Amino acid sequence: MEPEATRKSLFARLDETRQQSAHALAGADPLRVIYAESHWRVKDIIAHLMAWEVEVATSVRSYAGGKAYQIENFPGDDIYNDRLFRKYLDLSVEDVFNDWDAVRAGLKSAIRAIEPEHLDGQILCPWGKYSTLTGIVDDMIEHEQEHIHDILGN
Repeated sequence: MEPEATRKSLFARLDETRQQSAHALAGADPLRVIYAESHWRVKDIIAHLMAWEVEVATSVRSYAGGKAYQIENFPGDDIYNDRLFRKYLDLSVEDVFNDWDAVRAGLKSAIRAIEPEHLDGQILCPWGKYSTLTGIVDDMIEHEQEHIHDILGN
């Protein structure tokens, strides 16, 4: 696929996923607990998705600038997710949803910053593994879809 076609395809998939998520969440109680063991509410799940997308956007932006980024001393998913939960626990529902939208715009901006000849390169992911841009975007889309499915399934 041509570089600009790749970029347009990624944007279309990101937009479609977010539209589906917004539609699915349109009536959901943001304070309803979804994961009983962790007490994560809908709002907390959206904050979790937003926080991971910030990390991915940082990796993509770093890659676009010829650098690499990963979470320093990444402790593993469970510990890091708990840290994120605590960090965003007191953020209002409105702020969480507004930030979630802004972060998606930031990810798309980071993707725009990648030179066409580098769109198929290997990006260091925040969690320390390498992926293509398409792969890391696929990860974000699948992550969002997984959690939205959980929200709708409860």
